[in-house]
Amino acid sequence: MLPKIKKIILWLVLLEMVLVVLFFLSFRFGWSSKKIEVVFCDVGQGDAMLIKTFTGQDVLIDGGPGDAVLSCLGNHLPFYDRSLDLVILTHPHQDHLGGLVAVLDKYSVNSIIASGLDIAVGNATGKELGQKIKEKNIKTTSAVAGQVVDFGQGIKMEILFPLSKKNDSKKDLNDISIVSRLVYKDNEFLFMGDAGIETEEVILLSNKNVSSDVLKVGHHGSFYSSSENFLQAVLPKVAVISVGENNKFGHPSNLVVKRLERRGVRIFRTDQDGDIVLISDGVKIYDKN
Repeated sequence: MLPKIKKIILWLVLLEMVLVVLFFLSFRFGWSSKKIEVVFCDVGQGDAMLIKTFTGQDVLIDGGPGDAVLSCLGNHLPFYDRSLDLVILTHPHQDHLGGLVAVLDKYSVNSIIASGLDIAVGNATGKELGQKIKEKNIKTTSAVAGQVVDFGQGIKMEILFPLSKKNDSKKDLNDISIVSRLVYKDNEFLFMGDAGIETEEVILLSNKNVSSDVLKVGHHGSFYSSSENFLQAVLPKVAVISVGENNKFGHPSNLVVKRLERRGVRIFRTDQDGDIVLISDGVKIYDKN
């Protein structure tokens, strides 16, 4: 009788192991659903966005000013997932690159897309990040409009700005921010980095398609971003403002908030809503908050 019980227990253990493997595969390869998830991390006064695709890719846009990004990744990625397929560093300011040093210590990163400027141009943290990238031999490319990262099954990331790989280091670093657009079938997410009105006008003059369901508002909702002309071209249904509570810059500008409200745009703010999770099935977008 005892051997029979042991045999049953063995079969139950094996069944449990199979279920765990299937559970892992369903998360990693999206067998359970064909949806993408975009997480706007609450990292204080900074930017960090995590994109998870049902085709198995994890993409991080910026890393915020410090280690808070690790909590966001830990909360929204399975405990066993310690790799990022792509990191996009929009520009080398502390509130965008600071957390990437810790990310490279904890996660394996396959490739990085950065602006044409040396990552180390920003500050000491930028120098440390640049050194880690070299030590880990991570493939790094400079962003230029027209680049497309194809994730398969209708999911792609388009680079809209900068128009050239040659960036003027004397310009405000915000004005060389990478602007990217995530497309999944009928849905689009536009990530503006810290781009201001000058960059918005350049993008519009280049005749790039910027229409998007979701707008990650440029420069934390600064007065110097999100012009009426640009919002008219984007026509967002949802806007996300990544901003720190009671920050010294007064972000977001009341003027920008009013512009969005007049258009009937639904506004999310990380200082008020914490991590913001938006999910797309390629037809509609809904929030998980």
